[in-house]
Amino acid sequence: MRKNIMENFDAVAGKFADIFVTVNNERYNLIQVTDFESKVEITNAEFNVLGSLYKAHRPVGLKGTWKATMQYNTPVFRDYVMEYQKTGKLAPLTIQVTNDDPASNAGRQTVIFKGCFIDGVTLAKFNSGDEIITEELNGTFDYAEVVESFNLINGMK
Repeated sequence: MRKNIMENFDAVAGKFADIFVTVNNERYNLIQVTDFESKVEITNAEFNVLGSLYKAHRPVGLKGTWKATMQYNTPVFRDYVMEYQKTGKLAPLTIQVTNDDPASNAGRQTVIFKGCFIDGVTLAKFNSGDEIITEELNGTFDYAEVVESFNLINGMK
């Protein structure tokens, strides 16, 4: 009896992704991003229940975070922070990420993150070696919308 096994080509290659950020109504294709990850953490309240030795838990909210690694070659986020320094106003960002590996039967997934803010930015950086300079960005988001979902691949049902 053969078990269902995922086909090799159904693994999604990350090289076929796109990421866009909208800053003050300007949309940028962040072609210099080499790694991106977002997470949603479920926040739980912990409380006692009479007659039980266990702590009880109840979901009470969500917390969205993201992180990116990118080539150190764009002014977009430094300009964003410098504008905040000058005006005291920081508009939320919108980030859109699409995975679309043409070889995978998983298909395409697009997620839009709204109410995004960055935790900080690298203002200046260099090294005297042979490495390409990269920078890390971290941030939060208030809402995520999956506008396109991966397909169920063969063998899942």
